[in-house]
Amino acid sequence: MADTCIQNIKLIGAASLGLATGVLAFNANRSIPSILTTIANTSADKTAAESAYIKKSLDCLINTSRATLAVVGSAAGYALVTAFRYSPVSKRHPYLLYSAVGVPLSWIVYFFYDNRGFGAERNISAVLKDQEVKSKAFPPLTKTTPAEKIESEEVSPLDNSVYNDLGVESASLELESIASSTTASPATDVPVEDDDNNIEFEIDQSLLKNVVTLNLNKLQCGYNAVASVLGVSFALASVGVFGEYYF
Repeated sequence: MADTCIQNIKLIGAASLGLATGVLAFNANRSIPSILTTIANTSADKTAAESAYIKKSLDCLINTSRATLAVVGSAAGYALVTAFRYSPVSKRHPYLLYSAVGVPLSWIVYFFYDNRGFGAERNISAVLKDQEVKSKAFPPLTKTTPAEKIESEEVSPLDNSVYNDLGVESASLELESIASSTTASPATDVPVEDDDNNIEFEIDQSLLKNVVTLNLNKLQCGYNAVASVLGVSFALASVGVFGEYYF
């Protein structure tokens, strides 16, 4: 009974290593290239729906990788160490410890491999947060310019002699003309789109896009390295469990 339980624990440890290896390898070789393709096909003035889709994809990528390393990796290491500890002396095979060591080694690679694991994820998260802040702080900007004022032509005052020559009727018409010409239209404000700010925003979006692409390429390399370490441990555990079960 105890031997069967220990054997099941070994299988759980080996299967957990395989699951962690598969998730990291899938994220590195399928998820990241898919996201890179989406980003490359997206213009700088992408819509809110496109931005939300890219952000959701990146969050899912990072969260699944972290959860896999933390939960599944810990379960694998704990299961293998427990199996070694409670196995009979005759069945305390070194492969259990060698396989379990792969879990902390994968964490070391993830955290310290030239900013290609956790460092790249942190950079991507910072860029996404900065992009979200800039998007919220960038309403459609307009500026106002005073409309062209109607220039009123000054009419020189006429002396009394002219009025006397033209007569009362002519003087009345002249005064009405002066009154109508000196009445100016009120200045109005015409909204004009601020193209300079729009261009600056598009440049920022293009730079953020390049930064995300660069860090995704680094992250792909880091995930492949972590998957390689876990893959070696999985292969070692699988061979050990298989050999112990059948031989």
